Amino acid sequence: MHRRSSVVAPRHTAHDDPASIGAPSEVAYSLRAMAGVCGRDHLEHMRSVLASLVLASTLFVSPTALAADATTSFHSDEYGFTMAVPAGMELEGAKLGKWGGVHGKIDEAEVWAVGRLGEKFKPWPIQAFGIHVTKIPAKHWRVTKHAKNEGGWDWYRVAFATDGKDVVWAKYGVGPQGSFLVLLKTTVDFSLENPEALAAFGDSITLD
Repeated sequence: MHRRSSVVAPRHTAHDDPASIGAPSEVAYSLRAMAGVCGRDHLEHMRSVLASLVLASTLFVSPTALAADATTSFHSDEYGFTMAVPAGMELEGAKLGKWGGVHGKIDEAEVWAVGRLGEKFKPWPIQAFGIHVTKIPAKHWRVTKHAKNEGGWDWYRVAFATDGKDVVWAKYGVGPQGSFLVLLKTTVDFSLENPEALAAFGDSITLD
């Protein structure tokens, strides 16, 4: 099943930072920070959880196939991106400040796919906007892949973040038409139980 959508692009001219968050020299990620969120009594448990999530994050950009009825292919004519979303997820037009695109939610999975047409940001402003949308602080984000000239992207990064309860998978970067950010937010339990689904989602995101 293939769906197409036309979403009105937001008008914009200024190359402002899309989130009012101070950019750190690096996006830090550590077990110590996770212990501060979850309590030190849970450190060993979180160590095993995070090890599994790191493994899943490597799968996130690996060519992994899902059953044909598990996902639906979605294409935005206005923004020029294609991605696989969970079957049954309804996507609606979304405008988040100067970013525009689509948003959908089903069960424990929530997806945002947004862009800024005509504007090509560096990595941090795009990731900062993802932090702003998902509410998971920068210290919990980890970039797991950098790539260039793949799938219609001039460049992209893949990242994941967790606060011990929720998990965010992100693919963001720049293509011929502008800057793009795709987010999948779900629970730790869902993430650990469905690494193949996350892999297929990440690998499916391409630009025209």
